[in-house]
Formats: sequence, C-alpha cells, structure tokens
Amino acid sequence: MPTTRSKAGSIRRTLNIFGALLALSWIASWIAPASADEPFQVSLSDPADQFAASKSASMSRYVGLASVIDGDTIEIDGQRIELHGIDAPEMAQTCRVVIFSWPCGEDSSRMLSALVAKREVACVETGRSAEGRPYAVCRTEAAQLNETMVRIGMALAYRDQSDDYALDQEAAEQQDVGVWRSRFDPPWEWRAANAAADGKPATNAPVQPRH
Repeated sequence: MPTTRSKAGSIRRTLNIFGALLALSWIASWIAPASADEPFQVSLSDPADQFAASKSASMSRYVGLASVIDGDTIEIDGQRIELHGIDAPEMAQTCRVVIFSWPCGEDSSRMLSALVAKREVACVETGRSAEGRPYAVCRTEAAQLNETMVRIGMALAYRDQSDDYALDQEAAEQQDVGVWRSRFDPPWEWRAANAAADGKPATNAPVQPRH
C-alpha cells in the first residue's frame, strides 16, 4: 500500500511533468514555422538589407555559422560574442507559472538556436567586456537577433549597457510573451543571488518581474 510520502512524491512528479509539457508547448508555438515550406522569421524592418550591411561593415565584424552558448551568447569561428544590449535568463535559471517551474534559461538558449540554425550570422562589434569579449549586434537574413530575443520575451533589455531595446521589452511585456507570462527574477538579480559570474555585472536598471 503506497505511503503518504510516496503519494506526495508521485503528485510532485506529475506536476513537474505537466509544467515541462506546458513550457515545451509554449516554446514550440514560438519557433514553429507557419508552414512546412516557410522558415521561421520575425517581421522586422528590411532584415536582409541590414544583414548585407553588417557583412560589409568597415568596423570589427564576425561572419559565419554560429553555435549558441546561452540565450545571449554565440560563438563564431571560436570567438565568443555577447549580444549587445540584452540579458537572457541563465542556463540554470527557472521561471514559474502558477505552481509550475519551467527552464526559461534553457528555452531562451533553444530559441536563439532556432533563430541561427543553418543560417549565416553577421555581427558588428559595439564594444568589449572587461574580460575582452566582444559585444555585438548580430543579424541573419531573417532577423536581428538582439532585438528579436527581447521582442519575443526570451531576453530582457540590458539597460546598464544600452537602452536600444527598451521599447522592444515594453512591447513584449504588453503582449505577455516569453518570460513575461511568468514570475521571474531578472537575470542580473538571479546571478547576484546565485553568485554566477559570467562577465556581466549583477546590477541593471529596474525591471518589475511578475511575482
């Protein structure tokens, strides 16, 4: 006969599975193409023209297929690049929806992977971190990555560095997409609480997470 403890454990496992399935259904709805013949795209102003301009920019640039490190970091030809002006949930970070937790950090990374999958990426450097890692605005022919990640709610505007994506964050909040559907700590607060050093300071302009 099952004990009370085993019943409670079974209930918790069921709830965790349900929460994971719910989160996966959300991420699938964001990354699924409109049809089998149409690649995933986010409608922004002339992304192909901006991509071509980035590839020919005279300033420091990085061009090639990209691998994703996390929701705001990519690597091109062995060079790690931080996406300028944004801050995504950390890989180990979770967000909460009602009583369920979902791996918003992992899902942010998956979303960025979907955006760069099998596409050439062009990044124009905007500066360097204290560790010498480049910050950059990165694009594919389909979308500007920095803007898109904030617009779909899978990253926040990193206002200590730039206000470039503040309006995109406001739009994501109003549309209740991505992390804005959940209760969460801004990534810089989560890093401070978890002593996760990744090259970004723990402070930022105030954001009101949904608690």
